Amino acid sequence: MRTIKLGSTGQEVVNLSRALGFTKDKYTFDEELRVAVVQYQKRNNLDTDGIVGMDTWFKIVLDDREKNHRSDAVTDYDYRVFGNVLNIDIPSLKAVREVETAGRSGFNGDGSVTILFEAAVFYKELKNVGLDPEKYISQHPGIIARKWDRSLYKGGTREWDRLREAIGINEVAALKSASWGIFQTMGFNYEKAGCEDIFEFVQKMQRSQFWQFILGLQFMKNSGTLDYLRRHDWAGFAYRYNGPGYKENAYDTKLRNAYNKYNR
Repeated sequence: MRTIKLGSTGQEVVNLSRALGFTKDKYTFDEELRVAVVQYQKRNNLDTDGIVGMDTWFKIVLDDREKNHRSDAVTDYDYRVFGNVLNIDIPSLKAVREVETAGRSGFNGDGSVTILFEAAVFYKELKNVGLDPEKYISQHPGIIARKWDRSLYKGGTREWDRLREAIGINEVAALKSASWGIFQTMGFNYEKAGCEDIFEFVQKMQRSQFWQFILGLQFMKNSGTLDYLRRHDWAGFAYRYNGPGYKENAYDTKLRNAYNKYNR
């Protein structure tokens, strides 16, 4: 959806007036609509500029979805609407999900969120909370590592065993060290995902597949990685989304192949 402001016309103005509760459709963005936008932005801690750009559209669409009690599952409607808001094509978003979780639901068979615990990240996060990882590494070789080690992954629900072991050392560092949900968004990115702390992030990830979708989109939007995805710069996106080790897993090639599949 394009950015609209005072004087704009078109279907987006009609959609906006309906979303803000006007009983009669407005075809022109007039002063009355601008005041309503400012009030909406103020209520939702958005920039009160009276201009409906990406952040305001994102919140409006999110509110509309919850108001209409749509399914907790992510649908093609969600890809279409949020792709429109973020100006990103649907095959690109589906490609990220395909590569990160093979298109799975974001939940394991026992109802737990799909996660992947990163031992090398936990090493760094322990330092961030003032703990020396070297004091724990010999007793916990499966969850603490000085560098990335693919062999430490257990997969599925066994990743939760690794996370619980890490929580026994420090909960905050542990939760930040796992990737979560359908886009496998890293816990340490909770702020860019729109959350106040790691606990809000985890709680929303556990709530539904839709919230996993939203947190992942907000992270991509706020981190700037969407710019690379829009350009189909697969290597640039993979580097910023998965780190410098992306080449070992051929993330860029996998993204390109997944995109081509969905773009047919």
